[in-house]
Amino acid sequence: MHLGSTQALQAFQKISLLESAQPKQSIANELRDETSSRTTPNSPPEHAPAAQIKPRPLVNPRDLMLLQNREVSVEERADYERLLSEYTAIQKAGGNPLDFLRNLSSDGLDLLKKVHSFPAGMRVDVEGMNKEEAINFIVPDSRQVDLNNDGLIGSANGSKMFRFPPPNAPQDVKDAWKEAMDGLPEKDRLLAQGLFLVVHVQANITYDTAGNPVGIRSPDDPAFRNPYAEQNFSYSDMTEKMLSHLENTKGYYSPEQYEWKKDILSRFAKALENDSIT
Repeated sequence: MHLGSTQALQAFQKISLLESAQPKQSIANELRDETSSRTTPNSPPEHAPAAQIKPRPLVNPRDLMLLQNREVSVEERADYERLLSEYTAIQKAGGNPLDFLRNLSSDGLDLLKKVHSFPAGMRVDVEGMNKEEAINFIVPDSRQVDLNNDGLIGSANGSKMFRFPPPNAPQDVKDAWKEAMDGLPEKDRLLAQGLFLVVHVQANITYDTAGNPVGIRSPDDPAFRNPYAEQNFSYSDMTEKMLSHLENTKGYYSPEQYEWKKDILSRFAKALENDSIT
């Protein structure tokens, strides 16, 4: 059974790609394609002198672009950075993100809703959140986490969001993706991530005893699989198989669609090869 990217998005009705929009000109030159990584304490390489380690910014250029596109004012951005500083200090001391939200004022919760582009009237149910959802409601886009390692990002509104590479992917894979996306318009970078959602979907198709596809597991299913986290998973092999499959199904796409998909996959395959990543 072949599922194209469009069908994959329909099959995972509860999953959405993380928001991405064209950067506004005032900070477009500042933007760099920084793929997000899981929120963990930054550990310097053992061989690197401490003086060379730069602290990770609370809000990076891509986060700033998103905040600007969401019409978060300069004053609100300053308030948000102060809130992040408070949360970071509490987190380092072993604090609970749910407790942090419980102690936040209504103005603080409203600010977080605006930061993450939630409707102003959305009810924030802190008691109904899990730890992953709470963290992702506090931290900016670049620091979103996947604590249960399902390959998806839990959101404060109960939805699941897909990002490629997944938050828990090896850093060298994220670096290769960054290299592959270099120079592409922001819209293409977002759409490119959707190509890899199909891998998640195909891993969760269910079959009857005759081998016919009969359904698909939802992210809430205990048997839901995250193929990217499975032992011996190879990003290089996956990309080569996707390129081969694209050639075999070339007739299903317009020439423009085919060339675009081939370009994205070839860019990533080349970047993985350049960095000797399996």
